[in-house]
Amino acid sequence: MDMSPTISLDHRVRPIWIVVCILMGKACLYTAPMELADPNEGPVIVIPPTNQNELIMESNPEYLQVTAFDPNGDNLYFTWTVPHGVVHTVSPITQDDDLTTSVLSVDRDTLLDQETILCAVSDLQSGNTVMVSWYLEVP
Repeated sequence: MDMSPTISLDHRVRPIWIVVCILMGKACLYTAPMELADPNEGPVIVIPPTNQNELIMESNPEYLQVTAFDPNGDNLYFTWTVPHGVVHTVSPITQDDDLTTSVLSVDRDTLLDQETILCAVSDLQSGNTVMVSWYLEVP
């Protein structure tokens, strides 16, 4: 029984091919199967069910919630944008299994009429950001 290590032809030819190319001073094309890294997917929004929402502000304060998960299990970051410096607070982010939730509490203010509140949800690993928005009406 032959116990000598086996080397595939590809492993023997590739170094020779590279040396020949270098000695010839030319660029050589070598095509070999490439292993592609699995893509790091961005966040998936669960709540609200759509990324563009309308809200008639009747309560004071009004609460907006974004719940998301990351298919790769990366940490999620939430950035809220409220126009005109209207008083608002962001509750601490909560984690329930794979779901991460951020809640914004914003005061009802006529400055917000016909304006948009945004929440950017991102994970730093993929560089992907998903925007959620609320178009506001303040009666």
